[in-house]
Amino acid sequence: MLRVLASRCQLIAGAITESSSRRLSQDLASLQAAVPEVATAPERLMIRGLIAAVIARLLSDRKVVASVNLTDTFLAWTARDPFGQSWRSDTVSLIDRCVDSLRCGSGASQDHVFTDSRVRQALALLDSRFHQPAMSLGVCAAEMHLSLWHASRLLKEHTGIGFAEHLHRRRIRAAEALLIDRRLSVKEIAIHVGYVSATQLGRQFKLHTNMTPVQYRRSLRAARSAA
Repeated sequence: MLRVLASRCQLIAGAITESSSRRLSQDLASLQAAVPEVATAPERLMIRGLIAAVIARLLSDRKVVASVNLTDTFLAWTARDPFGQSWRSDTVSLIDRCVDSLRCGSGASQDHVFTDSRVRQALALLDSRFHQPAMSLGVCAAEMHLSLWHASRLLKEHTGIGFAEHLHRRRIRAAEALLIDRRLSVKEIAIHVGYVSATQLGRQFKLHTNMTPVQYRRSLRAARSAA
């Protein structure tokens, strides 16, 4: 399994500058299955080194990824304990963030242009209004001039994920950026990105990053102190 992982990491790192964001996201997604469920301490360190090399190369060559604060997510991951029980979920979560950034980030449309104008309209609407608490599938469907069912199916069919996931991912990315500012409370950040309470933000943040907002903020602080 480690040979497969090492081989894939080498191929991906070598092709980053030439690959499109869409192809690169597919290649990175394949790494998740290659991360073993169980590994010895030396194997974990080896896996950590392989993944770190790929992400570091990605950050140096892909402005689209850096623009959605993947750098801070990467730093937070490097600060976490590679021998803890959550080592695999932490690693898979980092890879998933990279994939998500490439697929749905601010620059992803440069090499993935959706042919259906209604899908483009829906994604643009999400980008501009995700921070509004009233943003919903109903609002999106009305703008697309479609029924709720049709709008939901169209988004899922063309992007691979549903409306709610699109909405939460944008809010979580925005929250990650705001958590860098220590002057803002978690409650203030929650309201700023569209959630009605810190509890709602915390639930979704934990689901998407395997950390609470407070833990994420602490990990950023630890990463900066270690740098």
